[in-house]
Amino acid sequence: MGRDWVTATAKPGEGSEELRAWGYRLVNLEGREGNDVRPWRGMQYVGWRAGQVTCGERGDGAICILSGAGAERHGESVTRMAGNVTRLDLQVTIDGVPAGTNLAGESLRRLRRNVTRRGRPTEWDYRLTRNRGATLYLGSRQSTVYARLYDKSAEEGGEHLGGTWRYELEAKSDVALSLARGLVDSNSAHDLIVGTVHEHFSTRGIAPAFDGEGGAMSTTPHSRQSDDERRLAWLRDQVSVVVARLGAAGRADDVAAALDPLGHYLAVSDRVAVDEWGAGVRALRRREGAVS
Repeated sequence: MGRDWVTATAKPGEGSEELRAWGYRLVNLEGREGNDVRPWRGMQYVGWRAGQVTCGERGDGAICILSGAGAERHGESVTRMAGNVTRLDLQVTIDGVPAGTNLAGESLRRLRRNVTRRGRPTEWDYRLTRNRGATLYLGSRQSTVYARLYDKSAEEGGEHLGGTWRYELEAKSDVALSLARGLVDSNSAHDLIVGTVHEHFSTRGIAPAFDGEGGAMSTTPHSRQSDDERRLAWLRDQVSVVVARLGAAGRADDVAAALDPLGHYLAVSDRVAVDEWGAGVRALRRREGAVS
């Protein structure tokens, strides 16, 4: 079990120099261990890649990407230096499943039998391929947290249903950052990873084939703005700009007329405020006329 992917970034003045220097040091370490060191470009970053470590920089900061064993070995140190973690994958791999057992298929059957009666049902996808074997996906690829259960035996050595399976979470955005910081602050990161992965699958109708007694972190995205907050932000960031432009174009009276329907939805005291606002717009027009 452990981290399987870490994408960490930092801005100038917020640790980018430290992250860049540490990332290049890790790239060099991978090179000394026999991996090819190659130039890398991605997401407008320019840097180097070797083995399971990628590091780059651009005008607004630095990035370090770790995968596999690199994420497990260096994920904590990179997280401590980073200003943000935009992706974090956590995994629990189990051995000893009886050969020939399709754990993904069995989990899907239990999921379909135990469809929740309340709330939105879990979105899932099941795939069986020649090269990778069976994989059960939970959630949307575009969602903040994406989970998968797959045949690790098939992925590593081509032995389908060989008895090794992996439960994996892919977290992005605010959830990735929250999980990453939670692991850094934990006295037992491995136990916390096991508990978090177990909890995520369990709450979506799949009982993992391992115990999850080490506590768990939330994989639920932080609450978003309410509809009213989004509307107010739209008024502030968009409508006010349009009003200013129309006022500058001599259309202040038209703006005031367009806002008249608000009077039907406001208390009398609020209508006075609207009238005063409209008067302010008209005053703007008069000032423009005086200038012209």
